[in-house]
Amino acid sequence: DGGSSWDEVASLSGTACYDIEFTPAGDAYAGTLGGLMTSSDGGATWTYLPFGFGLNQQTFEVTIDPLNPQRIWVGIADALGNQLSNVLRSDDAGASWMDMTPAAAAGQSVRAIAVDPADSNRVVIGIGGGFSGGGVWTSTIGGTSWTDRSAGLPGNPMNDLAFDGTRLLVCGG
Repeated sequence: DGGSSWDEVASLSGTACYDIEFTPAGDAYAGTLGGLMTSSDGGATWTYLPFGFGLNQQTFEVTIDPLNPQRIWVGIADALGNQLSNVLRSDDAGASWMDMTPAAAAGQSVRAIAVDPADSNRVVIGIGGGFSGGGVWTSTIGGTSWTDRSAGLPGNPMNDLAFDGTRLLVCGG
């Protein structure tokens, strides 16, 4: 009803949720304090998708590849610098995960991920945490190598990224 009224998703009651994304088929992925969850029944039930490594599962960001909905990117919290796997990618809808974290950005929270809707290999991550400042890193080969593009940006946490068709927009704070 356009936001005139709201209903709580009972199956997520009491769960700290940072991001929710949907595939074109309607599957939902939610980044939560406890990790990544998925639902294929409109949110009636949720299942955790464990990453299989790292100290921390706290998921700040979920991004579905616009050209391949089986490819999911997640940004993980830094756990006070102790979590070194902060950018993860799944090519099989969350069944398995690969650590795609840039070496120089390990241990920093990833709060934003954008995938170019015209080229799935072009990925941008936004870094930001309570103690890690901020930054932007780009990859043109699907996250297998990264370039720090933070020069000229304020040292604030980067909270969101978006491609608008011709440029990348960065939101920090």
